Amino acid sequence: MTTLVANVPPTKVWLPVVGYEGLYEVSNDGQVKSIDRIVLYPNGKQPRKFKGKLLKQCLNVNKTYYGVRLSKQGKTKLWLTHQLVAIAFLGKKPKGHLVCHGPKGNFCNEVTNLSYGTPKQNAADQLRDGTKCYGEKCSWSKLTESDVLEIKNLYLKGVQGKDLAIKFSISRSRVCDIVKGRGWNYLFNDHTSC
Repeated sequence: MTTLVANVPPTKVWLPVVGYEGLYEVSNDGQVKSIDRIVLYPNGKQPRKFKGKLLKQCLNVNKTYYGVRLSKQGKTKLWLTHQLVAIAFLGKKPKGHLVCHGPKGNFCNEVTNLSYGTPKQNAADQLRDGTKCYGEKCSWSKLTESDVLEIKNLYLKGVQGKDLAIKFSISRSRVCDIVKGRGWNYLFNDHTSC
């Protein structure tokens, strides 16, 4: 799994967030904080001092990872915490690799739970650790396993894909994926043409 592993001391260590140096720091246990700073305004307004604080982490849209909102030069962006930790403590990500979570799962952003690996290595790790999200286990899934089985059965009985898409509030291409055994393929052994 691991292509790069950090040599991390047992105490909490703070490093600058890459690209936000002088504004934010990230710790080896996955926390992010702003640092004390003075903001100078271009319109002649009095400079303002901001006290640093620990940032609240929120779930991303798919509810699969924690992230924080970082601001610089009036622009705010959501960054995934594991990416900030990895870049600061593991270094630049190798080409074709991604940040992989270890056996503690997606919500543990300690550097000891992170590594760089290929997408294939990441998928194998998720299977090994039991953290792979598929089917109705995924928080963003609109369908249940019984919905998927019903879609497949109705299609085999002659119901058209466009009608199934309307009934289950999904796209026609999603119906086709289900019928062909893509996405929910663990439920089916056969593959039907769409």
